[in-house]
Amino acid sequence: MLASETAFFKAFYMKRLTTDHAGKRKPSLHHSIKKMLSTPIQLAVNKNSLIINDINSELTTEADEKTMNVVIGNILNLLIQHTDLNCIKLSARRYNNEILIYIDSHKSFDPACNNATFERLQLIAEKIGGRITVVNYSFGPSIVFSFLNMATAA
Repeated sequence: MLASETAFFKAFYMKRLTTDHAGKRKPSLHHSIKKMLSTPIQLAVNKNSLIINDINSELTTEADEKTMNVVIGNILNLLIQHTDLNCIKLSARRYNNEILIYIDSHKSFDPACNNATFERLQLIAEKIGGRITVVNYSFGPSIVFSFLNMATAA
């Protein structure tokens, strides 16, 4: 395959991933999260913590932005409230028609101390076909928020 053909197919594929059927640009997940981060960042600064948005700007979503941001914002607030001197990193991956947002913390965090909040967030996540999973590693917890990458009636 010629370099020009490769460039054409790459541009075509990226346009298909970032636009809907009417040619309207889909919202960037990175940009949506960046807009939402203003409040959690203020809380993090007060707790001498850092939030890193490492989500690829090419990754788009059709899921309800408001519902998605409520879940992520509340998870971040819980992590920030219960830890000091923390580094929280957000990253995301797409697997077929599912988006997984990873919220990694280098400080230990016990979600059991906030069971009621996690149960409420789980119900909100389910509105967009999502779920929240907490995995504890030796370096700290990883909270995974996964949801269907499609428009739903939220």
